[in-house]
Amino acid sequence: MEGRIALRNLKYKDGVKVLEPGDIVTDGGEGFENLTRDKKVVQQTVAWTQKTLTGENLSVADLINEFRYVYGKEIVVSDTALLNRKIDGRISLNSPESIIYSIANILQANIRMEKDTIYLDPKQ
Repeated sequence: MEGRIALRNLKYKDGVKVLEPGDIVTDGGEGFENLTRDKKVVQQTVAWTQKTLTGENLSVADLINEFRYVYGKEIVVSDTALLNRKIDGRISLNSPESIIYSIANILQANIRMEKDTIYLDPKQ
């Protein structure tokens, strides 16, 4: 998808700002002075359009919460200390199986399924 966005603040006569890919604007009451470019933040913000979860320092607990939100199924990790493990990178949300296998691989866990609940138990 391509396009352009032009912003104009009617309170101030600071002209029109035309946004480019990667631009982030916040209005702090001072017009549109807070224009920044941050490709990383933009990638994280639009990741849902590509059915991916992109994170830096993302916890396994956050990833499991996202899975629950998207697919309505529970993932139970028997060793709760593993929920604090951090992940950097991108994970595909295209199928529940790909997420389950990604989490199991990260945690080095075995997968056990019972109805709508997925259990991840540490490998022995």
